[in-house]
Amino acid sequence: MDQIQYDISIIAFFDILGFGKCVQISSPKEIYDLLEIFKYNAKPDADLAQMYDQRYMNFSDTFVRTTNILSEANQKHQVGILFHELLDLLHIQISLIAKKIIVRGSVTIGKIYLKDGIIFGPGLNRAYELEKDLAVYPRIIIDPDVFYILEKAPLIKATHHDVAMEQESIKNLICQSADGMWIIDYLKGSSSEFDDLSDYGDFLKLHKKLIIQNSKSYKNLDKIAVKYCWLAKYHNDIIESLKPKDFNLLGYSKKTLRISKKEMSFNYEF
Repeated sequence: MDQIQYDISIIAFFDILGFGKCVQISSPKEIYDLLEIFKYNAKPDADLAQMYDQRYMNFSDTFVRTTNILSEANQKHQVGILFHELLDLLHIQISLIAKKIIVRGSVTIGKIYLKDGIIFGPGLNRAYELEKDLAVYPRIIIDPDVFYILEKAPLIKATHHDVAMEQESIKNLICQSADGMWIIDYLKGSSSEFDDLSDYGDFLKLHKKLIIQNSKSYKNLDKIAVKYCWLAKYHNDIIESLKPKDFNLLGYSKKTLRISKKEMSFNYEF
């Protein structure tokens, strides 16, 4: 039997927003198909996973990804595994939005054991607590400890970058929410992930449509409805940040992409 020991890993922990209600109103086949789509889009690339000792596990709609900082490949070829994991999570959010799936989660660094369907460790506990108590809204938050570790642990940055350069690269993928939480900024970050800006415009339109459609299930303000209020504000903040000339390239007007109070009945606006 292999020695049982923790890996020091980047840990991503996330689940599907509103999955409990989905279970209540959907058939087993619909739920199964949803989870298959979720798993397919959330799991690491097989070749890179083997090379950099990335592992994953899902239970129902909860998904955990780990990247071993001390893997042999990362010690030999430091490509910036923190940056690449955050970029992967940004891509995951984009691809899941396209499949009408919204997630909430956290990213931390800590000790974890994940092998043969068994998972435990203080790092897992930390990721769970962050997701449950602090993520709150449909966003993936980043443990502040991750940034402090980046300053001291060269193995999680690229060899050709100093700390400041690595921080600057990561800043392009994240933003600070009003409550101080650093989150993966998938809406802004996705602007450079499409070959054509009109495709980005289509994505923003889809994002708006998904928020409005899902929010209609909640006629009064409750703990799920307030999450869609937050998501609508995040969406509108991105729309407001665009310049007038951008809308011509996107192929949509500002009014078309912005979410109005009439479209979300519980989102009051003066």
